[in-house]
Amino acid sequence: MHTRETHNPPGRPRTLRFRGLVRLSADYRVTIPKDLREKLGITPGQSFEMTVEGHSIVFTPIPADPIRFLRGRYKGQPSMTEELLRERARDLEVEESRIRRNRG
Repeated sequence: MHTRETHNPPGRPRTLRFRGLVRLSADYRVTIPKDLREKLGITPGQSFEMTVEGHSIVFTPIPADPIRFLRGRYKGQPSMTEELLRERARDLEVEESRIRRNRG
């Protein structure tokens, strides 16, 4: 197994690169190698965000303050609040139309 850090341009965090094989157990568990756990500060019971990128699974450790971790994470993405409000307005229109039809 090989772990190395690369230095990014100023203002960007260092990137930790890992290459090695891990095996999926019969009960679908993977053990994170000790040196990687230590470098990333991963502790037992810690939560991870799991994303799929193409054919890769990416696990991102969530720190003790998950609000700070998630703040700004979806910046530039469509607003879920705005989409929910639009969806609710559509639902309300359908419901009011149904009520009008039933009344008269």
